[in-house]
Amino acid sequence: QGGTADSNNCKSCAPNNYPFESITGKCDSQTDSSTSNYYKDETDSNDIKFKICDISCATCSGAGANACSTCASSYKPIENTNQCSSQQPSGYYEDKTDPSNPVYRQCDSACLECSAAKDFTSTHCQSCANGYIPYFDDTTNCVNSQPNGYYEFTDANTGNVYYKKCYDTCASCNTGGDVNNNNQGYAHYFTDI
Repeated sequence: QGGTADSNNCKSCAPNNYPFESITGKCDSQTDSSTSNYYKDETDSNDIKFKICDISCATCSGAGANACSTCASSYKPIENTNQCSSQQPSGYYEDKTDPSNPVYRQCDSACLECSAAKDFTSTHCQSCANGYIPYFDDTTNCVNSQPNGYYEFTDANTGNVYYKKCYDTCASCNTGGDVNNNNQGYAHYFTDI
């Protein structure tokens, strides 16, 4: 009876068709929907073959985790790279603006770790990058130079350094902590009794 030959029964490949690594007897000139997680390896012109993509890639342009074109299930793309990750990488946050296509985006340079993109009010840092110090009253906002109206404060219990707000009438103030240890975080705060 007549029939169609199965491309998975090849003993050798016809010209301009190449074998697939891990699929015995399969030859083709390109990938299709059943082999989209393969790429053509042409590093050795005498041994061209289709090789499987990295586990993090659904489709890829080459070998390794740095060649993903699309991400495998349960992996998300890392912004401005050809990489995908199943876990949030250090220095990135998960952007779920499009819930069906979340992406890992790079934190602001002020942050070592962050929870969101920088906006007009905060850098959204969970920890500051080297050379940056958080505000005492907003530890998610890190800056790399002492702002006017603030002084550098070291927490005696933790050793952490912060910028603490001076009293409202001061353009600048001395370091050394709160004179009255008030809860407002102001330096040199005095009240008239």
